[in-house]
Amino acid sequence: MQNCERTHHERSEDSESTICQLFGRVYDSGEMEIFEQPAERLGLVLHYVIARTVGFGAIKLNKAVCTADAEFYRRYGRSITGAVSFQKQKFGPVPNGVVKELDRLRASGKITPLERPTTVGVRREYASQVEPNLSDFDATEIDVINVAIAGLERISANEASERTHDALWDEIEPFGQIPIQAAAFQPTEIDQETLTWALSDGR
Repeated sequence: MQNCERTHHERSEDSESTICQLFGRVYDSGEMEIFEQPAERLGLVLHYVIARTVGFGAIKLNKAVCTADAEFYRRYGRSITGAVSFQKQKFGPVPNGVVKELDRLRASGKITPLERPTTVGVRREYASQVEPNLSDFDATEIDVINVAIAGLERISANEASERTHDALWDEIEPFGQIPIQAAAFQPTEIDQETLTWALSDGR
């Protein structure tokens, strides 16, 4: 079986023979196309995050969307964008189809790309050209997105990336799919009080 670590261009050259294993089963190239399509509301969330932030490059933009989706799923049993999974990339989880959706936002005149020099090179960012339509969201969705943004504003992109490298991350192959339902419920360290309670049969 071929490795899933392939680009869209590479897969398209031999689409009839390319197969990948995700979620414990084998997918052919036609099914893999599903994971390259943006979720129904991804563009709305991307636009909102871009409009409400300054200095967010690709890593923090992707992290904001994925964090908001996972947290909203944890609270309410669904994601904000409508996605069911993220793609594992080198610097963290990435919304499926994010490049396509950013291109659509650019083409519609809602965002414009920027390049900012930093101490480690040029960072590509986006600026909003129009105010996002808040009627597209309910109050709980906006609250969760704002919390995700706030949690990233005071840390570096490298720190944001490192926070995603957990046990679930280690279990997924490069460019594999990370189920949002799994990302929403991360294991935590058991404290001594809880351990003592468990060992006493909960009495």
